[in-house]
Amino acid sequence: MKKRAITSKEIEKILKNNPEIRIKGMKPVKSCKIPANTRGMNGLESRYTEHLEKLKLAGEIKHFGFETYKLRLANNTTYTPDFFVIRNDDTLEFHETKGFMRPQAAVKLKTTAELFPHHIFRLVKQEKKTMRWIITVIPPHTEGE
Repeated sequence: MKKRAITSKEIEKILKNNPEIRIKGMKPVKSCKIPANTRGMNGLESRYTEHLEKLKLAGEIKHFGFETYKLRLANNTTYTPDFFVIRNDDTLEFHETKGFMRPQAAVKLKTTAELFPHHIFRLVKQEKKTMRWIITVIPPHTEGE
């Protein structure tokens, strides 16, 4: 018998049909579905997907997606932001999640923000102790935007 990964729809069905099942560290959220496309994400990206899904359900953002855009910076150089977020005012933002940022990644993110000043770029980190999201706007934009 060939083994395969369980899909998010199968997980949703199992949890719906077996309310006694509890996942360690997970609190139930009303009407929050498991995002369909979490394959290929690391743990931080998966947690941020859940956070964005909650914002969407609360009406705080219109839409979001994972690794959808590829921005061309120069010949043979591109940048793929982790997430795009469409705010309620139709502003398109790009969010980059990082547990640890190497100097080259920081330079690439700042360069991208300068080359595409009509979009807002945000760096997303998560505090390990409190699990609080720390979101920083990358210049040339400022925190008020």
